[in-house]
Amino acid sequence: MEVNRNPEPKPPHTVLGRPLEVFKLKRGRLIREGSAALVLISLMAAVGLFVFGGLETYQQYYRHGPAVILRTLIAPLTGGVLFLVVAVLAGLAAYRNWNRSIVIYENGFSSTEWNVEQTWHWTDISSIQTIIVRRFFYGLMGYNTHTYRLMRRDKVQVILDDTIDQVERLAEIVRSHAIPLMFARYNNAFNTGQRLVFGPIRIHREYGLDIGNRNYQWAQVKEITVQHGTVLFILWEPGSRNNPQVAAADIPNLDILLSIVDQIPGTMVSPDEETLSLPTSPPPNE
Repeated sequence: MEVNRNPEPKPPHTVLGRPLEVFKLKRGRLIREGSAALVLISLMAAVGLFVFGGLETYQQYYRHGPAVILRTLIAPLTGGVLFLVVAVLAGLAAYRNWNRSIVIYENGFSSTEWNVEQTWHWTDISSIQTIIVRRFFYGLMGYNTHTYRLMRRDKVQVILDDTIDQVERLAEIVRSHAIPLMFARYNNAFNTGQRLVFGPIRIHREYGLDIGNRNYQWAQVKEITVQHGTVLFILWEPGSRNNPQVAAADIPNLDILLSIVDQIPGTMVSPDEETLSLPTSPPPNE
């Protein structure tokens, strides 16, 4: 009896349940068709320059001899190579984004990029890192860029950013399902005496808080507050220069860190209005 050692992967709906919502590439048709058109135009320009360079070089060679070949050929050859590079980059962009989408299912989501589909169960997600960059123009806030870096337990990553339509809402859905599950695992590890790592920050129930190479006992930490993208650790010692701070974007699973520290007696957690709070349970499936 022959055994199929490489079975075909199952469709996402058989693993993740019923599909609920699709998030597509923002201006996807324009990007796909624009990239394809740029490939065609660049290839035509490259071929035109190569043909022109070849004919012009032949004429100059016929008139002046071999000494002028390199001088005549270098400009069209360089231009043709540059157009070929543009064509390759545009082709890669078109291939990457042709079927790019995120599909939310009952028990996870699927991500399609480079024509490869990956399935993510909510329990597979081990880390969510939120990076929000504020863009300013002449001292006034212009707009924010959003990047959400998700990591699976097998170290596979997927990045959700502003190229995806309604990426903030998409991230909210992913977070609301994944964070409670991750919190349960982290909280159990913390309560059983394990050291937890959140990027540059490490915490231990007994030994306190490590930021870089410095250790702070829990009795030293008065408050942890999030202000304008910075996590500030306010110590009981007077003087703001002694208060360490870390960029919020550098801390994966920031919500879980704040929720665990909030359980420490005597340490207050004060996230600002832009910090998403930890959901107590996943929302019901629609």
